[in-house]
Amino acid sequence: MSFEALERLTGKQYDSIDGLADDLPIASPKPATRDDWVNLAMTSSPSIRYAEAGVDVAKRRGHRAGHLPTLNAYADYAYSDNDIDALRGHNENVEVGVQANLPIYSGGSTSASVRQNTYSLESTQYDFEDQRRYTTQQVRSLFTQVVNDVESVDAQREAIVSSRSALEATRAGYEVGTRNIVDVLNAEQSLYESISNYADARYTYVTDLLQLRQQAGVLSLDVIRGTNQWLRDSKRVSLDLADTQRRGSPTDDIGARPTPPTP
Repeated sequence: MSFEALERLTGKQYDSIDGLADDLPIASPKPATRDDWVNLAMTSSPSIRYAEAGVDVAKRRGHRAGHLPTLNAYADYAYSDNDIDALRGHNENVEVGVQANLPIYSGGSTSASVRQNTYSLESTQYDFEDQRRYTTQQVRSLFTQVVNDVESVDAQREAIVSSRSALEATRAGYEVGTRNIVDVLNAEQSLYESISNYADARYTYVTDLLQLRQQAGVLSLDVIRGTNQWLRDSKRVSLDLADTQRRGSPTDDIGARPTPPTP
């Protein structure tokens, strides 16, 4: 299903995708506080800037301009060829002036237009405030989720170490006759579940961090390229399960603590 979703998103069919490197840095987001991320979003979020621009446009329309006088400058030039002027043989006229117009009553259309512009301004202001609140809520939620993801990855890594130790102990017990094959299979299943949970936690961390940057308006091509640098062909996931198994056991090199990220 994930490959089908990727095909729908990109319009291209994939037989395999590269996986995350084992030493992918898992670190808390920078800046380190929710308020800093919210302030960043207030100035960088495209959604907020778009809503703010809508308010500015509504204000420039002048919600009471329909009742105000209008002032227009005009210029006119006329030329005709006739026999009135015997000396020049033509007639020309130049007129330049300023025209003022004060609406007194126009059947209620002016008042209706003023009300419409007023409601339009109020609507854009509401949309702007709603977008600010929504973005604030999303940024705070995603920041908290990323922090929790970091702890979850650490916990799942420790769970792999624990499950592997339990499997080794169960296998030793099976060899001496104190454990049966069912115990060994259950221990192996527990290890593979821990490995799966660890992989899910790492991918969740990456996607949540990207979504946090997106909501804050700081998701760029450079950030995406930097994430792509942690994809490895050796960790490739294929639609052909046999091909994935030929690449090595999924328990290889899992559980080792990655190199700490540089601040």
